[in-house]
Amino acid sequence: MKYAWIFDTPAVAGHAAGTSRRIRAGLRLIADDPDFRLTIPVVCLIEAYPVTPPAAHHILDSLAVNPGVLVEHIGTDPHTVVAVGHLAAGIGRAGAAHAAHLARAGDRPAIVFTDAILPVEVMTRPV
Repeated sequence: MKYAWIFDTPAVAGHAAGTSRRIRAGLRLIADDPDFRLTIPVVCLIEAYPVTPPAAHHILDSLAVNPGVLVEHIGTDPHTVVAVGHLAAGIGRAGAAHAAHLARAGDRPAIVFTDAILPVEVMTRPV
């Protein structure tokens, strides 16, 4: 069973800044498996723009149009919007909430990749 690879805002911004290799590693896998897709929640992509220098916006632009990247939207279903909103209230970050919602709501197991600094009470860091 293949996992869905979901990237949150710090991973996307880190890719644009050149400080993270997570997305680049995923993009290399697409060359081996053309059906493989990376998932970037639209909220995470949007959140990455203001924390990325304008000179690097082209990197975010290229992710948005890359055929190997699925930019996942929230949609207009009010129940989904409410669910993501409640997660965002608890997490404190809308992008992280959207990524978590996609991981929970998907039809296959998912891995959420992040470059965020995790709280000390987290015993293991996600991949």
